[in-house]
Amino acid sequence: MSLETVVWQKDHLTILNHQQLPNKISFENLFNIEQVWQSINFLKVAGDEDICLVAGYGLALWAHSKHSNQLPLFLDEFEQQSLYLATSMNSLSFHQFLKRLVASVQKATNVKEAKEIALSEVYLQQKNWDLMWENLGLHTVQLFKNEQNILFINATNRSPNPVLSIVHQAKQKGISLHPYFLGEHDENLTLIKVKLKNLQLTTSWIKQNHLHSNIISAVLLCFNALDHDLQPLFPEGSYDLAKLAYENEIPIYVIAPTAPSRYYKDSVYMHEYVPFDYIDGFITDAGLGDYNHFISHYKEIQQGLILY
Repeated sequence: MSLETVVWQKDHLTILNHQQLPNKISFENLFNIEQVWQSINFLKVAGDEDICLVAGYGLALWAHSKHSNQLPLFLDEFEQQSLYLATSMNSLSFHQFLKRLVASVQKATNVKEAKEIALSEVYLQQKNWDLMWENLGLHTVQLFKNEQNILFINATNRSPNPVLSIVHQAKQKGISLHPYFLGEHDENLTLIKVKLKNLQLTTSWIKQNHLHSNIISAVLLCFNALDHDLQPLFPEGSYDLAKLAYENEIPIYVIAPTAPSRYYKDSVYMHEYVPFDYIDGFITDAGLGDYNHFISHYKEIQQGLILY
């Protein structure tokens, strides 16, 4: 999407400072790993993927600042720096991302190769995530017609890409979709509102008790965890909203990106289940299908058959 939030600049990293939103669009340059740690810990970065990318590029910055040719020492220090960054945020998916990056770098046979891997792995991850969201957006847009109102439920700053990828792809295809949200003053929607405005799209709001098919064409329901049996877990309140949409005969689609780092049960958040009877389909980067379609694709990615 056009408003870049994380940009690698060879000798530094540029981020969109979330703390300045929505009053000001301000970018900040990060030149060392201490500044990267602060940007994550002080919540200047928003969104699971952006946080991972900032940390990854931060490690690449550190790696390229080192002049040692002793590989064992370099790899040990690289791992220590990753552990340092891990203290900036208590998130299992974030920690898993850092561990995967360290494991990739440890395959290097010399320091030069290790530095190249540190950067290329993060860059590749960013490209793969972008591709995943692009494909998911394309498959979602095919479900809708021009000038339809779409209610996004559970879209937050923590994961803004479901909304942005869909409306961006719709705009690219000349389809005007109108995004609706619950909670006009919800601070969790700040980044989404700014990015939609940058795409010259207005943000509309609706109260839960006004949810009916005369206004809303479809509901797109985001979720952020799978339980140990790979059943989708939705944030608290999702069940009542899904039930209301179902009773008003509004189609409900689950936005289900299948990147492995997205699905770890996090005890910080309250979760609940939504009956599959309420759900018209799961939309992944591989297309629209039922729950089994989603899980099959998810397992392929987990097994490394598809790279994300």
